[in-house]
Amino acid sequence: DWQTSGKEPYASSYSYSTRTTSDVFFTNSSSFQVAGETAGTWRTLNKEEWDYLLNTRTNASSLRTWKELDSGAHNGLVILPDGTENPSAVMGGITSTSDLASSGAVFLPSACYRDGVDVFDAGSRGDYWSGTPYESGGDRTYVMHFLSGDVGVRNDYRKNGYSVRLVR
Repeated sequence: DWQTSGKEPYASSYSYSTRTTSDVFFTNSSSFQVAGETAGTWRTLNKEEWDYLLNTRTNASSLRTWKELDSGAHNGLVILPDGTENPSAVMGGITSTSDLASSGAVFLPSACYRDGVDVFDAGSRGDYWSGTPYESGGDRTYVMHFLSGDVGVRNDYRKNGYSVRLVR
């Protein structure tokens, strides 16, 4: 229920890291440990999984959309599961964070990003780390990126502060 915790979903509402070097990021994305569970139970999606969700699965573009939920209090990307019948009707019925569970949707808040000590684009952009390092450079890795009209997977510097979405 992280999306309905009652806290503002933007990094500007929290204290955030100011680390600006990339030497410790994403050496093994399967090593996350959550709430005392066995290490390796949770991980970040890899580049191919992000690309599948956003672009290559059947009806991918109709199964994801930018939404302003709760009268604009929570902005982000809503992703519906494979096999959703009548995705446009389901998406139209999602107007608040409380509608997400009944539709099987995942909500990724537009939590902005950090570059050094500066925070940018709160409420209008989302970037989520991938567990896949960029092939051509040790200081870069893949990220899933979205704005209201643009969704995709790209590479960027590991020093940037992006969100993490863990999965099992």
